[in-house]
Amino acid sequence: MTSGELVEALAAKEKISKNKTRSIIKSLVQIILGEVKFKEAKNIQQGNEKVTVETGRQVSIAGLGIFETMVRQARSARNPQTGETLTVPSKRVPKFRPSKSFKEIVSPGRRVWAEGHEPLKKAKKKVAKKSARRSKKTL
Repeated sequence: MTSGELVEALAAKEKISKNKTRSIIKSLVQIILGEVKFKEAKNIQQGNEKVTVETGRQVSIAGLGIFETMVRQARSARNPQTGETLTVPSKRVPKFRPSKSFKEIVSPGRRVWAEGHEPLKKAKKKVAKKSARRSKKTL
């Protein structure tokens, strides 16, 4: 779905003009980006030293998920062509954590296992078979 299609669908559902809908969506995106971009200094303990990290604030939308900014720590990497080890500096990256209802809509069968504990039952059967084999070997 493109932004134009979203504007049309929302305008039809809420019975408001497309221009007003476009303005609302644009404002919503600006507010989310402004909140996520907001810098907040946090002191964290890394080994024996304290490090100040600037992070953005979270924007949580019920039924959709959480938009936030994460700090990816500096790390060492290797150039695959030369084999040279490089240091990749830390950087801020966007992150989205979908809500449980969003995950359920995208993948309807995924929560069945968690509720029914099906994988745990299978694991117990394997353990029971192994213990039965061990008892036969010792006889």
